[in-house]
Amino acid sequence: MISIFAKKRSSLRPKSFRFAPPTIELTRFVNRHVVLEAIAQAHSRHNAQRDSLLIILVDLDHFKKINHTHGHLASDAVLKEVARRMGN
Repeated sequence: MISIFAKKRSSLRPKSFRFAPPTIELTRFVNRHVVLEAIAQAHSRHNAQRDSLLIILVDLDHFKKINHTHGHLASDAVLKEVARRMGN
């Protein structure tokens, strides 16, 4: 299983994004390039070994509205709280 909270994120970073930071500083989640590479690797393993594969995507409803109505500081606080709750 590949966790978005994995300690060893740099090994998942695609070579084409070698200089991109592996995590988003605000939430400490890995960036989307790392996630996409991890999904590709998991899919390859699943096909080769017939392992179980579970992918969960999270979408925050009305996040754009929060950002536009209350500003970036409020939307940053929402992202931090979501990341905190998902990390528990």
